[in-house]
Amino acid sequence: MRLSIFSFLIFVFFNQYSFGQSGKSIFYNTLNIIKNKDSVENIWLRQDYDSFEKLNSLLSLEKSYYIESSSKCGSLLDSIKRIEVKLYQNNTSGLYSFFLANTYTKANKIYDAYNSYNEAIQKFKINKDSFGLANSLISLSSILMKKDLTNTTSQELLEEAERIALQINDTKLIIRLYMAYLKLYLSENQKDNDNELINKIVDKLKKAIKGKKDEKWGLAYFNTNLGTIALSKKLYIDAIRYYKNAQIYYFDINDESGIMLNYYNMALAYFYLNDFTNSINTVDLALKIANKNHFLTDKKNCYYLKTEIFRSTNQLENCLIYYDSLFIINDSLIQNEKTNELNEIRTKYHAQQLELTNENLKIKQLNNQKIKNILLVFLLFAFLAICTFIYLYVKTLKQKIKISNQNVALEDLTRTKDYFLSIIAHDIKQPIISLFSLNKTLKYFANLKDFDRVDKIINSFDKSSMKTLKIIDNLFHWSFIQNQNKVYQPEKIFFKSKMEEIISRFILEDIELEINIPIDNQIFIYFNVSDFEILMRNLIDNSIKYAKVNEKTKILIELISSEKENEVCIHYKDFGLGMNQEMIDKTNKIFEDPTPYHPKVDNMGFGIILISKLIKMNNSNIYLKKSSYFGTEYILNFNKTI
Repeated sequence: MRLSIFSFLIFVFFNQYSFGQSGKSIFYNTLNIIKNKDSVENIWLRQDYDSFEKLNSLLSLEKSYYIESSSKCGSLLDSIKRIEVKLYQNNTSGLYSFFLANTYTKANKIYDAYNSYNEAIQKFKINKDSFGLANSLISLSSILMKKDLTNTTSQELLEEAERIALQINDTKLIIRLYMAYLKLYLSENQKDNDNELINKIVDKLKKAIKGKKDEKWGLAYFNTNLGTIALSKKLYIDAIRYYKNAQIYYFDINDESGIMLNYYNMALAYFYLNDFTNSINTVDLALKIANKNHFLTDKKNCYYLKTEIFRSTNQLENCLIYYDSLFIINDSLIQNEKTNELNEIRTKYHAQQLELTNENLKIKQLNNQKIKNILLVFLLFAFLAICTFIYLYVKTLKQKIKISNQNVALEDLTRTKDYFLSIIAHDIKQPIISLFSLNKTLKYFANLKDFDRVDKIINSFDKSSMKTLKIIDNLFHWSFIQNQNKVYQPEKIFFKSKMEEIISRFILEDIELEINIPIDNQIFIYFNVSDFEILMRNLIDNSIKYAKVNEKTKILIELISSEKENEVCIHYKDFGLGMNQEMIDKTNKIFEDPTPYHPKVDNMGFGIILISKLIKMNNSNIYLKKSSYFGTEYILNFNKTI
């Protein structure tokens, strides 16, 4: 009889602190989901578990006696430390301190447990882990019930834990809190007549978990513990009442393990009341569930209770029958225990072998890693050597290219110099000499007062001056382009008005010239103003230069349709002598890419090369459409936008 009560009290003590997976009661025969430290770490790293479920798993593992240390297989504390290293910096999560304090508590090292719980509380506060903080406060309150170590009382710690637990709103944590309240009350009040305060605790629990997912489980769990407390105080009627209350909730959630154990507890209470009829009926109900679920230990306890009932009622024949059954179950349990011990030894052996294999594998991996490191150093050295060689080669190649480019630039500079000298020696020198000659002739006829001749000489003087000005202007812009000092600065130009301005400024009045521009005044382009003046002035000068003898120079500048929306297409046509096919092809090549060509050197006019460079700089196009005895036609494409 005493053995049965003791085994049940062990069960209750175990359940007083246990949490489990959501929606399940925690009993010793259902804590088989976590087998070893490796599965602990796997569960902790699962993404579908929240922090409550993870900590509950560790608590369940601790209560199912897997926390025992083993040098070969490791321990729960070792696993927790590794978990903290993986998930937290500097081991500040508080988990290790919390479970270490639990270990100290079991070893009755109260002072060490007190310090570890306080350390866990501080770390949980730093990490704002309310769940861990509340659990630590509850555990610390249990320590202070045994020994006075601080001015803070267990009541104050539980009140702080209660504020946190009600905010977290976790049913199992709330149940543990009010169980701690109950334990505190019972440790301070040894009277039997304590129902009023117990009812207050029960009411607070009901209010806190009302409507929660685990409400019925919590009430069943709490009433079961109240029944066990009443049973230990020999308040058998109160115990039966609490057990019946718990049964209502266990039936609602269909928890057969809880139902079976409550039937057994009620049978014990009836037995102590000498109500053997209710005791035998109730234990039969417990036995039926134990048989159904193959709970051998519970089946043994039920048989043992039945033998005591039959002995007390003098039904010795039935007593002997159940004693025989009890011995058979005992043999089965002993056999199972031996099998479990054998399996445990095998498991430890396999774990030891696995550890040795892992150690050998680690040594092999270390050796492989050393070889890899040596190879990596060699490859790194080779890579650096190759990079150094490539760097020196590229540097030398760049120097050669730079020298080559400098030679090309020097050749271009020499060509430019030669051209400048030829321009100065020929194109500019001749007009200046003419100016000196005209100046003397002008003085001569002025002295003779031959004003008709003077007027003609002045016109010739204007032509020579204008020619010199144009040559110098072209030369100035071309030198800017050659030195890459010219900057592209487009401006909005109204085409017709600008053309009229160019004609009035740069074309002398005595030249027989007819320029027709049938273009709307609102047509505009984007082009550099000075570049546009030089471009159109050179085209007109070229048309004047190659005009037919004794004929008026005629030029038609008209707008034609363009395939592009943001483009202005101009048709430029004169009626001069034209050019042969070879010159047409060469001119279009210059218009396409003027870079390789130089005036005079390539037997090309200075104006053609200059305008092709200006056109390219302004992102426009020009090409020679055709040229014959009847004249020359150009197509110019200008941008309407910047």
